Amino acid sequence: MDNENLKLIEETLERVLEDAPLAAIDIANGTSTEADALWKNLEELGLVRMCAAEAHEGIGLSLAEAVPLIAASGRFALPAPFPDAVLAHMLLSEAEISAENSRIGVVVGRQSLLPYAAQCTNALALVGANSDLRVKLFSLEKCPIDFVPDMEDGLGYVDLSKAAILHDVPAPEGVTHDTLTALGALIRSAQMAGAMQFVLGLTLKHSAERQQFGRPLASFQAIQH
Repeated sequence: MDNENLKLIEETLERVLEDAPLAAIDIANGTSTEADALWKNLEELGLVRMCAAEAHEGIGLSLAEAVPLIAASGRFALPAPFPDAVLAHMLLSEAEISAENSRIGVVVGRQSLLPYAAQCTNALALVGANSDLRVKLFSLEKCPIDFVPDMEDGLGYVDLSKAAILHDVPAPEGVTHDTLTALGALIRSAQMAGAMQFVLGLTLKHSAERQQFGRPLASFQAIQH
């Protein structure tokens, strides 16, 4: 996709996040009517499926093209499994599946740690050995979740052996446990980069505005370094 359209998509996401009551959603751990409304908005704009093929109701972006948008979610500290769902819909689309727009988390194995477990309605996992690797989409409606104490965003372990299977298809060519781990690291790194970009902006603003000894902090050589 050309840069102009990519920029338009990014600006659309930023407007949505600027207008959303993110602080209230965060306090409610992403389980509130405000959180549901925000997720519905992201779905209707096609942002959750941005990396799914157009045949599967997606925009058709590559994950590399989606990195700036995932970074934007980190910049706004979006308390929702947005990057995870983007990755999940991409993998489902590659497996020729058009799943419902749900808050999909991504895990590896039959029992694993799931970010945003309190919010996720479904979980995608790679199951089996590399010679018989399968993409499975599970419903978390009746799945036991063991939440990690004192962690934000509802981080928890899910036992997928007790979850209902919604889809079960062979893994797309080139998708392995290692590649899924790498892709997960990529989206999380993009979130972290976005958060650090926001912190940098706050730091620069503070150093320019804060006065010490009659001068802005930014005028001191040590601060400039």
